[in-house]
Amino acid sequence: MSILGSMTEALNKKQPRAPTISQTPPQDNSQTMASNVANILNSNSLLMRSAAAKGERIAANRGLQNSTAGAEAAQRAMLDAAMPIASQDTQHAFTEKQTRLQADLTYQNQSKLNQQQNQFAAEQAGLDRGHQRGMAQLQSDLAYSNQSRLNQAQNKFSAEQAGLDRTQQTNLAKLQ
Repeated sequence: MSILGSMTEALNKKQPRAPTISQTPPQDNSQTMASNVANILNSNSLLMRSAAAKGERIAANRGLQNSTAGAEAAQRAMLDAAMPIASQDTQHAFTEKQTRLQADLTYQNQSKLNQQQNQFAAEQAGLDRGHQRGMAQLQSDLAYSNQSRLNQAQNKFSAEQAGLDRTQQTNLAKLQ
């Protein structure tokens, strides 16, 4: 079995998965090193054709052109050409996913923080309204109490003055 065939077969093989309770999304195998290598090898690009030709030339120099070792030499040359590219692609995809995850976490954390700040501000506003209502009630009660005492004092003074006026009028009437 050839190297490329075994790699392609391994990628296409469905791996049985045990059921999980986790909320994590399933693994995305589209950017794994193996899938990147397989995609590059299967691309039939100029790079892969020239790598295969180089491997065949090396095998031909050793006299192994029509043998399994010759085919493997061509495949190894293709792998040697594909590995750095696939490695870089995989690293780029990993960095991109990591950046996206970090941005998502930052957004979630900021969202939670904003929600907590809004809740705190709403609670403080509620406490403020309660305090203002209580102060207004106290001021109203105090004003009523003060006005009531003032009215009582004025009424008492007026009654005393009226009593003195009557007494004086009675005394004047007796004198005349």
